[in-house]
Amino acid sequence: MKSFIKKCAAIVFFVTDIAATEVYLYNDYGTGIIYRLTVNTYGSSSVSERVLGNSSSVQLYNTLRPATLLIRTNKTLSRFTDLKPYLQQIAREEAAHPGQDAYIYIKPSGLREEWNISINWAASGEMETDILEEILSGLHGLDYQKKTQEICAYDYTKATAGGYIHLCNALKKEANNVNKRIYKMFPGKKEPDPSTMKDLKRLIDQLHNALQKYRIRDNQ
Repeated sequence: MKSFIKKCAAIVFFVTDIAATEVYLYNDYGTGIIYRLTVNTYGSSSVSERVLGNSSSVQLYNTLRPATLLIRTNKTLSRFTDLKPYLQQIAREEAAHPGQDAYIYIKPSGLREEWNISINWAASGEMETDILEEILSGLHGLDYQKKTQEICAYDYTKATAGGYIHLCNALKKEANNVNKRIYKMFPGKKEPDPSTMKDLKRLIDQLHNALQKYRIRDNQ
């Protein structure tokens, strides 16, 4: 009986080891795409629908949790495409890629094909994450998504001509510092420390407040 229990435990540990593959979506389509992710956890489902900018990646789920993934272009009337065949491919291949993450790579498409997709494998944590793209996708809150969009959509022609800083460039510079400090120096990290994210959100608040003053000044 003890021998049987040990064998069962070994099987559980083995399955856990090969199943915990992190799955990412990488967009190299040439423009932003929209993805809809449904993840099932303990009998309940969570659904998220977000925009993923070009040349950006996002961590989706790990294969211990059943999931469905749909993508479509940013065009108004475009339809979602189910990526079930690619999720099934990851499930089939993950045992041959221990310690690696799976990347659903959306490549540029030809005129006659809707999607050009491949599955790539890389050492865990190797893919760089862009914190600004995470914010713009709404991953760190809709309020900061909206503020960041407003900061980077503003026309700074008048402001910079008057000697004032370009607020979006200032935000991008700090976001790049976060990317280098957090993700590149520590490639195994999946997200910034809470204190780092808090500092970045504080900067967004400050820049957004400054933006209101820019608007008033530019309209005088």
